[in-house]
Amino acid sequence: RREAHAQLEARRRRLIGQVQNLRAGLETLSHKITKAQSGVAAIEARREQALSLSGGRALEALRRNGLDGIHGTVSELIRFDTDMADALEAAAAGRLNLLVVDDEDVVGRAIKILKRESAGRLSFAPLSRVRGQKPPATPRGRGVVGFAIDLIESDSLYTNVMREVFGSTLVVERFDDTKPFIGKFRMVTLDGDVVNRNAIMTGGSKGRRGGLLAAAAQADKLVGERHKEVKELERQRAAAVKALSETERELIEVGEQVESGRAALAEAEARSASLAGELNRLESTLGPKSSQLEQIEAELATVRAELERVSTRLTEVRGELARLDNAQSGLDDPTDNEAYAELERQATQLERERQPLIQAIEELRREEAEVGTAVSTSALKLEAAREALSKHEAEQAELAQQQAKLAETQATAKAALAEKEAALAELSSELMALTKKRDELRAEARKARDIARDAERDLDLQKERIKKARLDLDVLRQRAEELRTAAEEREIEVPGPDEAPTDIPRERGRIQGILRKVDKELEGLGAVNALAIQQYEETETRKQQLEDKVEVLEREKTEIRTRIVDLEGKKKTAFLDAFARVRDAFAECYYELGRGEGRLILEDPKDPFAGGLQIKVRPRGKKLSRMEVMSGGEKALTALALIFALQEVSPAALFVFDEVDKDLDGVNTKILADAIRRRADERQYVVISHHRTMLERSNQTLGVTMRKGFGTVVTGVSVEEGGAHDDSITELAHAAQTEVGE
Repeated sequence: RREAHAQLEARRRRLIGQVQNLRAGLETLSHKITKAQSGVAAIEARREQALSLSGGRALEALRRNGLDGIHGTVSELIRFDTDMADALEAAAAGRLNLLVVDDEDVVGRAIKILKRESAGRLSFAPLSRVRGQKPPATPRGRGVVGFAIDLIESDSLYTNVMREVFGSTLVVERFDDTKPFIGKFRMVTLDGDVVNRNAIMTGGSKGRRGGLLAAAAQADKLVGERHKEVKELERQRAAAVKALSETERELIEVGEQVESGRAALAEAEARSASLAGELNRLESTLGPKSSQLEQIEAELATVRAELERVSTRLTEVRGELARLDNAQSGLDDPTDNEAYAELERQATQLERERQPLIQAIEELRREEAEVGTAVSTSALKLEAAREALSKHEAEQAELAQQQAKLAETQATAKAALAEKEAALAELSSELMALTKKRDELRAEARKARDIARDAERDLDLQKERIKKARLDLDVLRQRAEELRTAAEEREIEVPGPDEAPTDIPRERGRIQGILRKVDKELEGLGAVNALAIQQYEETETRKQQLEDKVEVLEREKTEIRTRIVDLEGKKKTAFLDAFARVRDAFAECYYELGRGEGRLILEDPKDPFAGGLQIKVRPRGKKLSRMEVMSGGEKALTALALIFALQEVSPAALFVFDEVDKDLDGVNTKILADAIRRRADERQYVVISHHRTMLERSNQTLGVTMRKGFGTVVTGVSVEEGGAHDDSITELAHAAQTEVGE
């Protein structure tokens, strides 16, 4: 039974290790999945940003208003090889964000929405109106790849639009390959260099971000890779969850078997103890019974001898009476009558003495039978108890083997505890790193918000300037129209810049006044910013980029906060679990040492790291008190109880106590010595003490004294039975006192 219990315990420990490993792996997989999903979201955000860099706000406004008839931008409607991204973007000549719609009515509604919401401008390609030209046959030559229209794929519905966008642009491999076709075709290289039919050429290095299509293609590739990675991680996590569930179920079953085995083992040990007690009781009972039986047998022999004597005398008397009866029948001598009467009296007296003896013999025989029966019963019970004791001794041998295995289990548990402590330290380091990263992200997010606010203010300022410029332009146009109308009504010919004005004295002064007024109004308007619309769109794009970045930062901040909360929860759970075990062990150890009540109390159980720890004890026969108001001996017992409680939860191999019994009296010193002795079978204790009680209960005593001229003298005394050890202790104590006196 013990061997089976040991096997179950080993299996249970192995399953616990597997569960811990599976949970750690599952947590790692979840972290990887979250990180991969965040990466996918960030990549998709960059892809959308790349595809909607120009006119993104306007397109978003149209889609937000639910405008029907929108198919998408050109970049969204085509599929292509990523190696052709730079060439196709150069071939499109900035028309990748051309919005494809059903017809011009959709365009009209879209323009109204954009104006109403001041959402910017867009270029449209109505399917009902666009008629693209089919490219000519592909020329033959070195490095010719083909026409750009042939290098893309799209729905047949958009063929005319794609022909209009990509036209008859020829794609070649290198710039040198364009020379034979200059003046015949518009050409682009795979690197994005452009050679127009009019021989105007554009080329050089691309920006750090590359082209829109290249960025979008790269983002699509990365998204695909990340999706595969997420799918594989999800598969691994599902397998880990399944394995964890099966292992936990098996662990529960093994735990139930272990608990059942423990209960059976405890029952067997209790029965063994009961049998040992019964054996001792029977042996103690059998001794007096045997003595009593021997005494009864001796008394019975004495009574039987006396009865034999009385019976013999009675026979003699009866024979004499018979003789006298025979003689009396022939004689009538008074003397004989007197002798006969005397004999008869003696016979009667002997008969009276004989009856108690017979009764005593019967009583002794009955008592002998009862004692014999009791002795037989006790002998049988004794034999049965001895057999049970032999069986118990065999079980004790198995228990010793189990003790060795438990020592190995303890070492394993200690190693596991060290691993958990290391994991806790690693989690704490990770928490500090995440907290630092969170603070950095917060600072970056604040900076991004400030930039976004500045950009938004600049954007609003540009809007106001554009709006004011448009209003001023309308006023000027209206004023110019009024002047033109007035001039026509008066048949005034407005001269050109090189013509001399007509000499009309009556109108000259009025027209000059009008001109001066118009000039003043123009001067008041200031210089017209021709790049205001372009600056507005660039600012709007920058704002959108910053908003996307802020969104990504906010999402990462949320993930970090979630991770921090998770780590804080794990740390709190681990601490509360360890505290609960130490608290229970402290209560038991304090009762063992002081026969009182001891409690460990958290100042703030909901947030244990925000408060401290209080120790409250109630010594036997006293009130509940705190450490500050206790005596030195009570404080020493409390501190020792806490040390024993900690070593119960996290045992050490060696303990060194330096005069911990200094403030204890003889009774408490004896209790402490017994407590240390009980624990000395599992770990080593070195106690420095001057108390005789502590020395008497040690396994080995070492006397350390200082003698002049000899240095330190160490005397070893092994524990012995009887007075030899006491004498050695006395000698050591006397030597120590002598050295102190010297």
